[in-house]
Amino acid sequence: MASAFGAQLARSAISGISIFDVLAIDDLTIGFRTGLKYLADFSGQTWPHRLKFLYVYSDEVVLALELFLQYHHLKKYNASFAEKFYGVARDGKVKLLRTLLLITALPYLSSKLEATFRRWKDDEAEGTQAPNDKLRRIFLRFYPYFYFVTRGSYFLLTLLYTLGRSDFHCMELFLSGSRLEQFDKGKHYRFSSPVVGSNLLIRYLSYTKYILSSSADIGINALVLGAHILQMMEFWYQNNDVSPFQKGSVVPPPPDELSSAVCQSQDRHLPKGKCPLCKESVVNETVLTTSGFAFCYTCIVRHLIEHNTCPVTGYPSTVDALIKVYQ
Repeated sequence: MASAFGAQLARSAISGISIFDVLAIDDLTIGFRTGLKYLADFSGQTWPHRLKFLYVYSDEVVLALELFLQYHHLKKYNASFAEKFYGVARDGKVKLLRTLLLITALPYLSSKLEATFRRWKDDEAEGTQAPNDKLRRIFLRFYPYFYFVTRGSYFLLTLLYTLGRSDFHCMELFLSGSRLEQFDKGKHYRFSSPVVGSNLLIRYLSYTKYILSSSADIGINALVLGAHILQMMEFWYQNNDVSPFQKGSVVPPPPDELSSAVCQSQDRHLPKGKCPLCKESVVNETVLTTSGFAFCYTCIVRHLIEHNTCPVTGYPSTVDALIKVYQ
C-alpha cells in the first residue's frame, strides 16, 4: 500500500510526468519571471536617464519578454520555456493564442490585482482612502474570497494530479485543455532545417527563418543566464552585507536643493524636519530608500503612485522602496 502510494507520488499514472517535475516547472517559471523583473529593475535604477522606463514599467516589460519567449517555445517545441527545460511537452497541437495568454497574461493580471489589493489595504489602514469610494470597498471586500478560490483550486488540482485522479495539476493546463507528456523531437519539434535545392528566394527565406530562430534561442538563454547571475550576485552580497545592488543601486547622497517640480518658491534649500512635498512638519515619517529622504507617508505614497519617481531627486521609485520610521 505504502509502496504503491510512493510510486503514485513519483509518477502520475495518467500522464507519466512526476509531480516533482511539474512542481519544478512551476518553480522555474516563477523564478524566470522574477529574474527578468530583477534585471529590468536593476537596469532602470542603474541608468535612470536612459532606461527609466524599464523600472517604471517593469511588469509590462517582463510581460512583453515573456510573450516573445513563450510564443517562440510554444510554436517551435509545443511547450513553454520551463516545460522544454525539463524535457516535457504538451500533447497534440496547442491552441497557441489561448495557451499564450494563459501562461503570460493570467499571471500578470493576478499579480496586478494582488498589488492593487495590498496598496488599497494600506491606504485604508492609513485613512487615505476616500470614504465614498465604493469600487475600492467592493474590491477590498471580495478579493480575499477570489484569492482563496484560485489558490484552493490550484491546491485541489495538484492533490488530484498527485493521486492520479486528474490530467491537470494547475488551472492553466485545465483551461488550455493540454496534457503534459515527455518531449519527443519527432512528435513535438515543429521547426524544419533550411531547404536545400529549391529556388533562390525559398532558400533565402528558409535560411533567414532558421537563423532568426537559432538567434532567438541563443538570446533567450543568454537573457535567462544573465538574470539569474544577477540574482545570485545580489544574494551573495546581501549575505555579506555589502550589496551594491540593494534596491537596484547604491543610495546616492542627497542634493542640496529641491527639484523645480517640487519647490517653485525663491527659497530652494531643503528645510529640516519638513516634508519636501507638503512643506509641513513630517507626519508619520517614511523614508524613500532610493534617495534617503523622509516624507509624510500620505504625501509620498500619493506621489509615487502618480509619478513613480522620487520628488526630490527624480530617481525612479515605487512604494516598495518605502520604509516607515518608528520613534
